[in-house]
Amino acid sequence: MPIDYRMDHGVTVVGNLAGVIHDASLHDASRDLDALLDAGHRRFIFELSGVGPLGPSALGLLMTLTRQIRKRSGEVVFARVGRSTMEVLETMQMDAHWDLYRTVPEAIASFGPSEPEGNADELPSS
Repeated sequence: MPIDYRMDHGVTVVGNLAGVIHDASLHDASRDLDALLDAGHRRFIFELSGVGPLGPSALGLLMTLTRQIRKRSGEVVFARVGRSTMEVLETMQMDAHWDLYRTVPEAIASFGPSEPEGNADELPSS
């Protein structure tokens, strides 16, 4: 299952991570994020619903994608973080790396007023 990208109030919501996060999908996700960053997108929400417990490779993927976004002056937060995912993030003391929100609307509100972002219609095709 491919990663899902959608625009919501000027924020790029990255969904369906549960379907790929435990897979070797770094190359595709990284390429897609580069395309979004090149198009001017700077605000991202990683929707983690259904991801489950995170292992080392899943944590590495999230850290790599986060660094990629922040290196290009972007922001990323997590939404819909499940209990088992939250436990792993807290145990590994990695919850300090991201702002975590219960819902996507709460995460969107955390960015403040919408800003124009590049070509908001340009999303990677999966």
